[in-house]
Amino acid sequence: MTLVQSIFSRVMPRHVVDRMEAESRAWKAKCPCGCNLSFWERGGVRFGASGKPQQLLKCPECQQWTMHTVTREGLSDEF
Repeated sequence: MTLVQSIFSRVMPRHVVDRMEAESRAWKAKCPCGCNLSFWERGGVRFGASGKPQQLLKCPECQQWTMHTVTREGLSDEF
């Protein structure tokens, strides 16, 4: 667990932390190389968010800084 995740875990009620983790795991950041990890696996939190942003992130597989497409599993393409 990263520092950000651990801070939220200490100050928020357990049921909120569980929802935050589940939602963060549903949000995926996909690198052009094909690496597709959840925000929680990357050490981040994405809770109460919407849209399909692009984010500049360093890929743990190819080790390159690239624009990652951020999507949420189970959402339709209505945005």
